[in-house]
Amino acid sequence: AATFAACSRDEKSLFEKPAAQRAQEAVTNAFDVLSSNEAGWEMAYFPNLEASAKGYNMVLKFNKNGNVSVSAKNSATTMNKLKTDSCSTWVVKSDYGPLLSFDTYNDVFHAFSDPQENGAGLLGDYEFLILKATPELVLLKGKKHSAYSVMRPMKNSNLEEYFAACEKMQSKLFGNNN
Repeated sequence: AATFAACSRDEKSLFEKPAAQRAQEAVTNAFDVLSSNEAGWEMAYFPNLEASAKGYNMVLKFNKNGNVSVSAKNSATTMNKLKTDSCSTWVVKSDYGPLLSFDTYNDVFHAFSDPQENGAGLLGDYEFLILKATPELVLLKGKKHSAYSVMRPMKNSNLEEYFAACEKMQSKLFGNNN
């Protein structure tokens, strides 16, 4: 009799809202966070997890109609020239949590995922699980290669000054080209 008394068909939910509703709220929040920052986001992008992998600075500006502009100045995708006009589309969708996808080709961003002579290229991602999305920080994890990237709100809207400051810091830290 004790065994039957202990079994109950009523289970208390661990969550106040259904899973589908929580997933949609996470997608909506991520979209709102990304598109609400008019100055844009500075992204510390790491294409892959290899120990020798470099990180790259980019500036992304998301708008509510699904367009994103990506600015960069690096040796991998822009031949060390400032590129500010690389536009494509983006979407936040649900895929085991909110997923940021750059769903049309962007010549700055997708160059990291394009194959090269070695067949693999830089092993970069263009789809990211959004692990955290707040107005102060967006934490991303590449869907395919699992490298983490971080986005923070831009403090300086002048792209030339921003990338000059990045180069100055890189020179200070890695001046001997290591």
